[in-house]
Amino acid sequence: MKDVTRNYIEQINRLSADQMPDTTLGEAKKALIDTIGCMIAGVRSPIGKTALDVFGSMGGAEEATVYGDGRKMPAPIAAYITGQCAVGPDLSDNYKPGSIIISHPGEAVIPSILALGEKEEKSLKNVLLAIIVGYETAGRYALPVRNCSVMS
Repeated sequence: MKDVTRNYIEQINRLSADQMPDTTLGEAKKALIDTIGCMIAGVRSPIGKTALDVFGSMGGAEEATVYGDGRKMPAPIAAYITGQCAVGPDLSDNYKPGSIIISHPGEAVIPSILALGEKEEKSLKNVLLAIIVGYETAGRYALPVRNCSVMS
């Protein structure tokens, strides 16, 4: 198992956004736009309001933006809040027949990438590549769940 993980990480480290087909980059852009829309709408949802109430006054370094609210917070807190906000409207990406995606990866993957990307001042190309890798990884760990007899 260790070799599988090591090989996967080595493959990821060799990737560049310039290697990605236009269709793949296009899908990453759609996922990004969809999830940002969910985060903005979700700020007003019960789950988004709760996340902001609980974590919004914690303070700390102003590293990343809470979409739809505008506050800047430490990247991990901003990622958590925007992730919760993305869940709020229940409009996020979903499983499509024949797809590797069987859940809602955007709300788990994209808020963290945006927060870290903002903190580290990464380019849009870097953000899109991270989204592609995040979706691929989410799909890989979800496959055994889909193939589990309990889920059939």
